[in-house]
Amino acid sequence: MQFLRVHYNHYYSPDIEEDVLTLFSEVVIDTYKRFGMNFDSDYTKFGPNDYPTFTDVYATIKGRLLSMTDKTHERDVMERLELKIRPLTKELKFYFDGHTTVTSDSEFMVFNIKELMNADENIRNALFFNVLKYAWGLCLNPEVNTILMVDEAHVLLAHNNVQGADFLAQVQRRARKYNTGTIMITQQPTDFCDPAIITQGKAIFDNASYYLVMGLRKQAVEDLSMLIDLNDNERDSIKGYSQGEALFVCGSRRMRINVVVTPEELESFGTGGGF
Repeated sequence: MQFLRVHYNHYYSPDIEEDVLTLFSEVVIDTYKRFGMNFDSDYTKFGPNDYPTFTDVYATIKGRLLSMTDKTHERDVMERLELKIRPLTKELKFYFDGHTTVTSDSEFMVFNIKELMNADENIRNALFFNVLKYAWGLCLNPEVNTILMVDEAHVLLAHNNVQGADFLAQVQRRARKYNTGTIMITQQPTDFCDPAIITQGKAIFDNASYYLVMGLRKQAVEDLSMLIDLNDNERDSIKGYSQGEALFVCGSRRMRINVVVTPEELESFGTGGGF
């Protein structure tokens, strides 16, 4: 329930009114009851297809509206909720409606979010949250060593996305507790030191055990200096790094390295990235 509230309030519809959000919670709980689920249920016994979808939630809303013959405040709130949920069962149904087809029976999973970049900001953020929340859920068994890697991490922080920054910072802080390693990759450290999310940006970098810093332009180097300690020589060197050159930081040890790719790795890159 909390997941749905966060998903709806912070990501999909940040402008939702509190009374509509409260009614949304009630409607979802009623919908789950129709499917034989409540707070006392053993959810380990349910499979993906046993759960209700937004189509079922929408059906609950429509049923309630039909039973409200008088023009009351509750009906007004329900009508506003209906307008919020309707797109999830119509034009956005392929994103949010229906049962999941994702399985976790593989030791290596990749979520390609490239196609999501063309979506509206609120839709994109809601989908990012869904993907990251699911991926993080797979890492919560301390008896299994896992790695959560986020490539192009700056995308999650675009437009001062405080919620995305909060999520990444929490993952960084808590990962060790679950024997999970994290790898955060970004081309734009500038996005991590925006005043709106500088606290989360520092937490993300402070909780890293290793840094691999490749060539950056002057402003990006200055911004990176707000997140990690760099001396004058390191700042100057990073600005002039060629392809494959990097600064590697491991605890108190700092060294300049050259990353050499094997022919097999080079072939796997394809023709992208200037190769």
